[in-house]
Amino acid sequence: MGGQACRRAGQTIKGSKMGAYRKLWVINMLDKLGVAVDDGVNALIEATVKALNDTAEKAASEIENKADSLKNEATAADTPNIIPDGTPVKAEISE
Repeated sequence: MGGQACRRAGQTIKGSKMGAYRKLWVINMLDKLGVAVDDGVNALIEATVKALNDTAEKAASEIENKADSLKNEATAADTPNIIPDGTPVKAEISE
């Protein structure tokens, strides 16, 4: 329930530096569901947000690495006399 509320807050409230507003949204949602937000629930909200952020950062890093890899492969394929692993190839012209 708390994890879903944290994800929904992130989807509903866009922009950077909006963490306090997202947390308030989650607290209000939990309050509507009859969940009293005490120190324990607050700690769970914080842990959930951290886990979501860590997952998003990991995914962004993996996407960036894959994009770099694809760019390097494309560059290597467009470079004459270089095989994909970067080893130069001596071209011989036969007549």
